[in-house]
Amino acid sequence: MAFVERGIGTRKALSLIGLSPGSYYRKAVGPRRGRPADATTCKDDGSLHGNGEVVSDIRELLSMPYVDYGYRKVGVWLRDRRQWVINHKKVYRLMRGAGLLNPKRVWAALSRTRALGCSPEPDGPGKHLEIDIKSVWVHGARRNALVLSAVDLFHREWFEYVADWRITAVDVERMVRAIVATLPQGVWIRTDNGGQFVAHRLAGALAQLKVNHEFIRPATPQQNAHIESFHSIMQGALVARFEFESIDDLKAHLAAFREFYNHHRIHSATADYPPVVFLERWKAGQIGVGKDKNGRRKFFRAREPLAPTASEAIIGVTQ
Repeated sequence: MAFVERGIGTRKALSLIGLSPGSYYRKAVGPRRGRPADATTCKDDGSLHGNGEVVSDIRELLSMPYVDYGYRKVGVWLRDRRQWVINHKKVYRLMRGAGLLNPKRVWAALSRTRALGCSPEPDGPGKHLEIDIKSVWVHGARRNALVLSAVDLFHREWFEYVADWRITAVDVERMVRAIVATLPQGVWIRTDNGGQFVAHRLAGALAQLKVNHEFIRPATPQQNAHIESFHSIMQGALVARFEFESIDDLKAHLAAFREFYNHHRIHSATADYPPVVFLERWKAGQIGVGKDKNGRRKFFRAREPLAPTASEAIIGVTQ
């Protein structure tokens, strides 16, 4: 250093340029040593298999229609369906090595006002629903269609839906009537302030049905977070992956996606069970309830081995 060449002591010179002695004297020691990554993975029966078999199973899962899982849900599927003894860290490493990770999302920084009670936590199914409308591009018709959906806040089941070029208050009323016919009276629904939801006709019909209707505050979609999250899943798993030639083609895809979502899709909010399977487990007293780090309710699976439910026997789920 120039300071040292002028006769200034090394430590004094380092303090003048703001460099610590440790950084100055540290020598490169080459690549870090560590235990090499294992090349095998164990199954529940104790047998060892090459990691290539795990990657093949992951590729098979991700090739299925509507599956857009990240490494954590892939890990659940590998453990439940293929009996691999594997944690999420190894799943991440294998997926990264094979180029199978989802592209990282870039979120814009937004300043949001959080409303109190914006995410209700009903203590059972059929008590609180969120309803909203999503726009879907129909390639063959060169125009947008609309999908009206309702989601149960307890077990996240996707109820009745309507898909058409236009959605009116009449469509909302018919959908709600079909849903609440199977639910106890006093159910709450939450919507935004769209014209279909503020219509006087709908208000009269809901009063007759004894359905409580609440609106989110303007510009606060976080108060409708569950249905917004569902539509985000629909966008990534269905809309962004298929082109629809007609409204009938869209309806066929929606029917298939609803079956997959309710009966097969792993959902982290319901103890990594599909909504219908989770509800059966909950009714059988096989779901525990705790709190996450933010104090929000969190469901978890029972620890002891359990016999498959009726739905799980059909779709081949194992625990």
